[in-house]
Amino acid sequence: MLSALAENPLVSIMINCKNGKPSIRRSIEGVLAQSYPRVELVFQDGGSTDGTIDIVLEYMESHPGRIRLNREPDSCAEEGFFRGLKACRGDIIAVSCSDEELLPHAAALAVERFGAHPGIGATYGDVYVTDLEGRITDTWTARPFSLDAFLRRECDPPFASSFFRKEAMIEAGLFERKWDWSIGEFELWLRIGMKYPIDYIPGVLAKYAWHSNSCSYKGFLDDETFVARRKAFFERFFDEPDLPESIRALKQQAFAGLHLFIAKVLSSLNEDSKAHAQLVKSLEYIPNGQQMYELMRRLPAWNIEMLRKHIASHLADLPPRRIVCYGAGNDFTRLLASGVFSDHTVVAVIDNFRPEGDLVEDVPVVREHDLAKIEHNLIVVTSSKWARELRTAATNWSMNHTRYIPVI
Repeated sequence: MLSALAENPLVSIMINCKNGKPSIRRSIEGVLAQSYPRVELVFQDGGSTDGTIDIVLEYMESHPGRIRLNREPDSCAEEGFFRGLKACRGDIIAVSCSDEELLPHAAALAVERFGAHPGIGATYGDVYVTDLEGRITDTWTARPFSLDAFLRRECDPPFASSFFRKEAMIEAGLFERKWDWSIGEFELWLRIGMKYPIDYIPGVLAKYAWHSNSCSYKGFLDDETFVARRKAFFERFFDEPDLPESIRALKQQAFAGLHLFIAKVLSSLNEDSKAHAQLVKSLEYIPNGQQMYELMRRLPAWNIEMLRKHIASHLADLPPRRIVCYGAGNDFTRLLASGVFSDHTVVAVIDNFRPEGDLVEDVPVVREHDLAKIEHNLIVVTSSKWARELRTAATNWSMNHTRYIPVI
């Protein structure tokens, strides 16, 4: 349990930077403009040579006592990130990259949330997406945190709008854990989320930079390295002996979610061939059907073989089942012909465009209202129309002893 916050707690906002001259003034001024009065700026410099330090010293002179400068060459941004966190003195900690900017009310709202919800380990909000010059190009609306969704990469709190209890960071191992710098931010969220509730504040708190020179942008383009490092972490994490079984059971979904997450990002960058490759790799695990559907709308290369692999990955660990399919179109008939259901029995197919009682490859056509009358213990969605209408089925893996496999 976290201790009670002192009245008017100190908030540390850390800027981790190396050669950030083009945008550093915006980031510094975003911290100094906070409406909350007790804010310290911790500037962690990893060895800037472009004049960044001259700008920081200028602000230190004009705002005495508000900025602490730590200068130490680092091997990567993550090394500086953890050095800066450890240097923070505040009870509440936030991070702003050199091309990001907190909105003036952010710290005050975070302090208010921590006061109203004393048990939470962190809080975060939405962000404006900007270019290098700070021009707004989009809005990233986050979603409420859940550990399951975070592990599946379906929930991704923007770090630019996040505030943490320092005590929660310490409990998560800030000082004694040997952090893997290639995945440090993700693991920090994970360790805190395993111990404490995480709070979501609807509304924009910061500006998040997304451009060709940002570290995250370039990291996503090297998708094989990005995925390999995270899969190596997952292998270690899910093998931890004291890991709760409820979390260990999410391993296959976590691996699938990783591939779907990077596929979605690559698709947004118009890297369709890379996105397609990552989407195919997700089929080796247990991917979320709704996320697959959303990606399919962007990627034209989806085909029946990918559908077959997706179904096969779900059926591999199941004893013989009595299956009802949703959708009797061409995909359904081709899937039957592929033999993917050969160890099971397809007892009916639901389709509103064929006559009731019609046979499709010897499988009777029924209406959805007849489903309760049919003895079955598995549903497979083989129609994009049904997938859109059965969104609940697309994210639930079991319901009333019936397991749904969302296939689009």
